[in-house]
Amino acid sequence: MLSVDSFLLLLIPLVLPYPSLSPVTGLQDIRHTHHTHNRSTPLTPTHTLSSRLTPFIQPGVMPGRKSRDQLTIISANVRGLLTNIGDLVNSHVIPRTPDIVATVETFMNESVPDNFGHMKGYTRWHRRDRTHGTFGGVAVSFHKSLSVQPLDVDLPNHLEIMFFKIWAQHQTVLLCVCYRPQWQGSEPIVFLQTHLDELLQLHTCNHVIIVGDMNQHLVARSFEELLTVHGLFNHVDFPTHISGSSLDPVVSDLPDSVVTCSPLSAVGSSDHMAILTLIQITPQRDAAVTRTNWLWGKADWNGLCNALQQEPWNSILIIDRFGQVVGTRNHNPLIMMFRIKYYPRNQTPLNHDVFGQVFPAINNPLNHDVFGTSFPAITTL
Repeated sequence: MLSVDSFLLLLIPLVLPYPSLSPVTGLQDIRHTHHTHNRSTPLTPTHTLSSRLTPFIQPGVMPGRKSRDQLTIISANVRGLLTNIGDLVNSHVIPRTPDIVATVETFMNESVPDNFGHMKGYTRWHRRDRTHGTFGGVAVSFHKSLSVQPLDVDLPNHLEIMFFKIWAQHQTVLLCVCYRPQWQGSEPIVFLQTHLDELLQLHTCNHVIIVGDMNQHLVARSFEELLTVHGLFNHVDFPTHISGSSLDPVVSDLPDSVVTCSPLSAVGSSDHMAILTLIQITPQRDAAVTRTNWLWGKADWNGLCNALQQEPWNSILIIDRFGQVVGTRNHNPLIMMFRIKYYPRNQTPLNHDVFGQVFPAINNPLNHDVFGTSFPAITTL
């Protein structure tokens, strides 16, 4: 249970997840933080810089003109790409020819050459190797028929996250491949929650897909906040580890009706199951819809603090006889009112959303502005 003062401190980030206030990352607005992180130990630039500035566009294949009617992803914690590349290719890639192969815990470093494990018909591995110690690492390869641009996102060196912009039919998708080791706590998830909207807007992406190993059962609250704040869904509802736990999510802002996830066998000696994700992208023309982009970095912080001080919290909070907060009386309308009043925002057309299939927003006057999804109460009585 919490004291009243402690509860109010926890409430403020729900109303305004202001980047500079993050107790974990200490990050500021991503648009103003280029070159601010310590780059004294660069993250294996020989594996990433050569591919960051030029989109990978197969000759004759223009963005938005991919011929297939679905986007196929194989994602896996391979527990060592050097030792398990053979089984990955022969058991998973060759039989299915996925558009994207996303791996984490690659255990690679600068001693592994750029052309290692090059698969016929695919790009070289885009890598983010761990710069200290062993284990960890992310590597992603794309089918050459897919139009892809690696994105140079400014983030702390120790975070094992990669971002890509993908053209699929008439949509653009922000792909995030993330490995969250347990020792990093909730920091990778807080980074995504803080900067996801800005990345979507900065790179003009309509949708987001997040894959990898996030060990989300250990940071369940942060993971649920990420899903709730951004209107995302975890499409994996089955165990992905031999222990019976589900550690490897496939998260997106797309409805379950167009996303299908299924388990595959483990890759070589790994103790994680690979995941096959199929996303339907067949265009079906319909009325256009929009998405709300909240501009967190431009919020009226002083005005919000003053408004919070004026609220009659004694009538909102439920306090026990020990002076501890045990619940609230329907505080969600209050939070939404603060968001609408103190946050600047704009509307982005999604061009026949969900790859040409329109899914109308939930008709809720209190939360229709939060990406068309419901914003459930955290604790209400």
